[in-house]
Formats: sequence, C-alpha cells, structure tokens
Amino acid sequence: PNPAREVIVSAAGDGEYSTISAALAAITPSSTNPYIIKVMPGTYTENNIVMKSYVHLQGSGKDVTVIESPSYSNYVIRIEGRTSVAISGFTISGGASGSYGGIYISNSSPNIENNAITGHDSGIEIYQYSSSSPKIINNTISGHRYGILTGIGNSPLITGNYIEGNSNVGIRDDSNDSVIRENNIIGNYNGISVYG
Repeated sequence: PNPAREVIVSAAGDGEYSTISAALAAITPSSTNPYIIKVMPGTYTENNIVMKSYVHLQGSGKDVTVIESPSYSNYVIRIEGRTSVAISGFTISGGASGSYGGIYISNSSPNIENNAITGHDSGIEIYQYSSSSPKIINNTISGHRYGILTGIGNSPLITGNYIEGNSNVGIRDDSNDSVIRENNIIGNYNGISVYG
C-alpha cells in the first residue's frame, strides 16, 4: 500500500552506501515502510549478506552488477525467516569448489528472479523442513555441484530458469510439493533428481 523507500548502493562511492551489507544494516523496513535497495553497476566483494523482511535487493542487471564471494566461509546471501523479500538483477559468483551456496533460503518465500548464479557448492539452497514457498524464476544457474537444492516441506516454484553444467545435478528436489516447469536443463551430470 505504501511506495517503497529507495536507497542507493554504489561501489564507485557516489551512492548512500558502498556495500550491500552496510545498506541493510542501516535500514528499518516494515510492512508499512518497505525498501528497495538499488545497487549500481560494479563488483561487490561480499558474503554473508543477511536479508531483512520487506526489502527488494535490485541490481542494475546481471551483466553489470556482480556480488563476488571473497571466500568459502559462508553463503553469499542468507534469507532466514523473512517476509516479502526479492532479489533481482545480479550475478552472484564464487569458487566452484566452495562448500557453501550462492543463496540460502530458510523459512522464507522470496522471489529470486533474473539473476546469474555461478560457482558455488549449491546455487540456491532451500533448507529442509522450513515450509518455504520461494519463486525461482528466469535465472541462469551454472557451475555448481547442485544447481538448486530443495528440502523436505518446501513448495517452491521453479520456472523459466537456464540450468547448465552442474557437476552433480541441475535440480535436486527433496520437497513434497514442487512445481518445476519450463526450464532449460542442459549438460548437468543429472538433470532432475527427485527424492522422497
């Protein structure tokens, strides 16, 4: 019902914040005070970015806005117990042999749309037993062990994604109620593995 407040993150130093984590730490979003964090073109060397509810993290486009993990010590973005979260318009990258993922979702139902996620243990991990219903739409997910890894009790919508070159499986689905449709799943060791 209320227009979102906007804050600007710029690696070049001409925004309100120079890192995504600093912008998130500074804001107090709520259902009546939602935020859009607009991230300008550039490379942002960050990980363990902890999302807040009622925030749209909006890159300037996956070709120009990159979040690059500096290490394998954590997930790049964490969404845990959050409401009304969206992430769009980024490349999220990291080392292909890392033990953590690009985006970690637990007990949340975010929209993850129009991103390129490459080079982690798992591209998007939806933690088991978390009753999440995320929407994963029109992303490119490549160069992982698991492209998308869902957990028991989730009901994600996975549609319109390009999932390629993941060393174990493009989508490993452990959930009970997934909708997987209209994806291109090419050149993975397994395309879709369904468990349980």
